[in-house]
Order: sequence, then structure tokens, then C-alpha cells
Amino acid sequence: MDQLEALLVKSPTNQYIIYNKILGRGAYGVVLLSKQIKQQQFYAIKIISKTVLAKINGAYNMRQEILFLSKLQHPNIIKMHETFEDENYFYIVLEYCSKGNLFLLLKEQGAFPEEKAFKYFNQILQAIQFMHKRQIIHRDLKLANILLTQDDNIKICDFNWATELIDGQADPVLCGTVDQMPPEVSSFSFHDTKLDIWSLGVLLYEMLHNSLPIISFVTELSFGRHVSEEAINLIKDLMSLEKSQRPTVSEIYSYKWMKNNLAKLKVQTTSQSSRVTPRHSKQNSLDLKDISKCIRTEN
Repeated sequence: MDQLEALLVKSPTNQYIIYNKILGRGAYGVVLLSKQIKQQQFYAIKIISKTVLAKINGAYNMRQEILFLSKLQHPNIIKMHETFEDENYFYIVLEYCSKGNLFLLLKEQGAFPEEKAFKYFNQILQAIQFMHKRQIIHRDLKLANILLTQDDNIKICDFNWATELIDGQADPVLCGTVDQMPPEVSSFSFHDTKLDIWSLGVLLYEMLHNSLPIISFVTELSFGRHVSEEAINLIKDLMSLEKSQRPTVSEIYSYKWMKNNLAKLKVQTTSQSSRVTPRHSKQNSLDLKDISKCIRTEN
């Protein structure tokens, strides 16, 4: 892994080596792989140009992102470790998710089987439920903003467009990704939690089809023959053009597709637990000469 030429950044308490590996790009910055020197721990550092930030008047969005990352401590939300700045840049140090994001995984593997899509969807749903209970909406949920850890669990990232609801709503603003916007965003109506619900429908559709839904105000959504009726019913309601008809996160769990997959997951978990190797069995022992095989090295 090549280091960028002479790029060493220092926070008040840590030093980071920046590597020539781009993990993501944004409107006013880039996310690069880095290593904290003292603990030899890998992180993702979001580097934001102060010059570009000033030109696009993005300081408020950046402050909001930092605020929400500090407030939202959840297993399926990216963790922020620290922030600092120098003369030219702001730095946001985030946990490193080594398996990329769901968008790249989908393009590599093709449409997910429903069981696999459910695993990711359920984790996303838990994070969004956590946010909505705190009156925070993301407003830019898309596969590229769903990261994957080494253990194949998801982490929602990029809170640049997130906002806190006042009396259950937020002022109209054009935000998010153009081809995935719900009607209330493009029509400059007030925002609420149902905005994220629409995005959940788009996410689930895309995972099951490996393509975005074609949204029309005159024709219904088109689904592949391989998609179950239960999944179709859920997606149609999530993407209802009338936001009052979309379910809340809690109501999503009452859908047959969710119940069926949760039941399967429970059976699988119970089955795996019953096959756990006894604590003192031979399979649970490790010869000292085999330890080297278990050590994961970084190049």
C-alpha cells in the first residue's frame, strides 16, 4: 500500500498516516484510508477543503454531520472517533469499514436473494428506527451510503443532509440524490420521517433487482418475476406517492415479508446455537504452531 507523498496529519492527540486509497468522494471532500500511528489502527478520514466549503456555503451541513455523528451511537451507524482542522482542511476521523459499500457489492454480485436483502434491510431499519425515535432523518439513504464491515454488517454513513425535526417536520429543501428523491422533496413540501421510508423502499427494490425503480406518477412500479408477492407489497407501500400512506418503521415490522424472514432468522440462529462446539472439545483447542495462521496482517 503506497503512502501519499509526505502526508502526515496531526490532531491535538494523535498522528495519522494518509494512504493513497480513496474510499469515497463528496461534494466538498474526499474520504481516504489512514492509520493512527500510536495504536496502528486503520480509520477512514474525511478530508474537507475549507476553500471549497466556503464556495458552496457548506459549513452548516458539515457542522450538522459532526453533531449527528456524535449523538447517534448505534451498532449500524458509522462511528466518529474525532475531528480536527489545520489551515486548509477539516478532518473527520471515522471507523474503517473494510468491505466497501452495498452499491459496489450489488454491482459485483448482482441482485441479492431475498434472504440476503433482508439481512441488510433489517439492519438498516434498526438504525433508522433509532434515528426516528430521536426525531432525526437522514435524507440521503442510498446503497453507496451503506458501508460493510469485515463481519458483513452494515453501517450507515454520510449525514451531510441529515436534519432534526421540529414538531415532527423540517423545512423544504432540495436534498439527497436526484434519481431517488421522493415526491415531497422535488415538490418542495415539508419533510418528515416518511422521507426516509420512501428511501427504504428504493433500497429494497434496488437490492432485489440490481437496478433503481422507474418512478412514474401514472403507472405502477414494475417488478421482476423472481420477487415475491410479500416483498412487492412492502415496497409498494414504502414508495407510496402519498407520504401519509407510507408505514412507519414500527409498522414495517408487521408486514408478512418481514415476519417471514424474521422467523427464518430465528430458526437459523437457534439451529446454529445447537451446533456450537462444546467448550472443552478437541475442535476448540489450538496448537501453538497454528497461531500464526490466525494472525491477520496488513500490507
